[in-house]
Amino acid sequence: MKMPTKQTLAKAAILFLGLVLIGWLLYQEPWVREKVVALAGECGEPAVPFLRHALQDENHFVRLQATQALRAIGADAVPSLSASLRDGNSQVRSEAAYALAMVGDKAKSALPILIETFKKDRNNKTRGHVVRALALMGKDAQEAIPVLLPAVKDPDAAIRANVVEALSVIGSHGEVESVVLVLVGALSDEDATVRAEAAEGLGRIGPRAKAGIEALTKAGEDPNARVRREAAEALATIGRVKQ
Repeated sequence: MKMPTKQTLAKAAILFLGLVLIGWLLYQEPWVREKVVALAGECGEPAVPFLRHALQDENHFVRLQATQALRAIGADAVPSLSASLRDGNSQVRSEAAYALAMVGDKAKSALPILIETFKKDRNNKTRGHVVRALALMGKDAQEAIPVLLPAVKDPDAAIRANVVEALSVIGSHGEVESVVLVLVGALSDEDATVRAEAAEGLGRIGPRAKAGIEALTKAGEDPNARVRREAAEALATIGRVKQ
C-alpha cells in the first residue's frame, strides 16, 4: 500500500482545519471572519475551498476579502473568481474582474462569464476590469469581439478607450477587417485618449491595417500631441515592409 506523501498529508490537514474553521466562523462577528479570511489566503491553493465558502458570506466585506485573497492565489482560483462576477455587491464584482485580469491568459475558462458580465453589468469599474481581462487573454478572447465592437460608442470615455485597446490586441490575432473599421472611426472620437488608443491600436495590427492610412494621416494633425505621435508611429509600422 502506497503511503501518502508529507505534502498530501499537509493538504488534508489544512482541508480538515478549514472545515472546522468554517463551522467556527459561522458564529463569529463579521470583522473576525474578515481577518480569518485574510490569514487563510496566505496558505495559497489549499485555502481555495475555504475561500470559496467565504464568497457566500452574508457580509460583503468578508466576500471582498475572500476575492482579494483568491486574486493572490491566481489560476487555481479562477472558478471561484468567475462565480464572484455574479455577486450582488458591485465592489466584489469589480475586485473579481480585476483579479481575473491579473491572472491574465490563464483565466481563459472565465471567458463566457466575462462576456456576460460586460453585457449586463452596469458598474463601469467592473466593466473596465472585464475589458482588461479580455485584452490580456489575447487570441483566446476572439469570441468577445462581436460584444466589444459596438462598445466603442459607450457613453463612458474610459470604457471606450479600454475597448479600443482590447479590440486591437484581440483582433490582431485573427480577422481584422471589422476591428480596423471601428478603430478608424474611433480616430474621430471626442476624447483624446480614445483617439490615441485607436491610433496605437492600428499600429499594433500593423500592415493589415492599411485601410486606416488615410485616417491616420489626418490624425497626424490632431491638436493632441499623443494622438499625433501614435498616428506617426502607426503609419511607420503599417508601411513597414519585411525584407
